[in-house]
Amino acid sequence: MPGNSQRLRIGIDVTAAVTQGGGIGRYTRELVRALIRKDDSSYYILFSGKAPKHALVADPIPEASNVEYREFWLSAKWLYRLWYRI
Repeated sequence: MPGNSQRLRIGIDVTAAVTQGGGIGRYTRELVRALIRKDDSSYYILFSGKAPKHALVADPIPEASNVEYREFWLSAKWLYRLWYRI
């Protein structure tokens, strides 16, 4: 069994979870919450484009000891473009 220094690091783009109240946003929030509940041996890095000033969803990012959230300075629109251009 790997030690803490060898934890699997999983990155997930949660832009939809932060910027959309329903549909893919809700699906993403529920999927991430379920993953974190079931897997406490991995380390999750959740990231998104710049969130809107007014929150559409209360608590879109789950808090846990194995979760880190990073918000890019790019807007969600530009982050999306960057993903598909690279």
